[in-house]
Amino acid sequence: MTKRAASRGRYDREQSPEQRHAETRDRILRAAMEAVTVRGIADTSVEHVVRIAGVSRRTFYEHFRDLPQVLLDLHRAAANVLFNATEVAVQNAPADSVSRTRAGVEAFFQAIINNADFARLALQHFRGTPAYDAIRELTHARYIALYMQEIAKAHAAGLASRPADELTIYAIVLGMESVALRYLMRREERRLMEAGPAMTELMIRAFV
Repeated sequence: MTKRAASRGRYDREQSPEQRHAETRDRILRAAMEAVTVRGIADTSVEHVVRIAGVSRRTFYEHFRDLPQVLLDLHRAAANVLFNATEVAVQNAPADSVSRTRAGVEAFFQAIINNADFARLALQHFRGTPAYDAIRELTHARYIALYMQEIAKAHAAGLASRPADELTIYAIVLGMESVALRYLMRREERRLMEAGPAMTELMIRAFV
């Protein structure tokens, strides 16, 4: 999963300092994901991360304050991966509400299948912590805004029987997340697409 550096302290001299900084930061994040996936959060240390990343502890602390900051940034990145996949699918789908709803649901689940370890970080490992809850609420707001916009368009075009309301969409978004988490916890994410039609139908029946 993670490409380890050949040795600590070596870098491509043709890269700019900004490029090297970004590359090293990404390497540390990926190493943290690997460490947490294998060992779990409680048993992961900075030493585990730097060993996988192939960087020194000094380099680690040049990029991150501590391990919790790495894990929080990793969680934020994981949430972004899932949302961005959903947003792109909705925007690229045919204009009718049914197609866009189906595309969004399927893209969300497919992104989880394709990035299962990443998704577990976003939906499972940090549950219940204040920092996690803040990112979770922000992520929910992004999904709600996305679907509110699409359903509002469908209603204006006469394709939806009632206007979008935030509470209904919030409940459906939480439902999708809970279904995904159930499969992830069982390590059965490959079966997640089986839930796609049911979640699509739920969304469509709520408004169309």
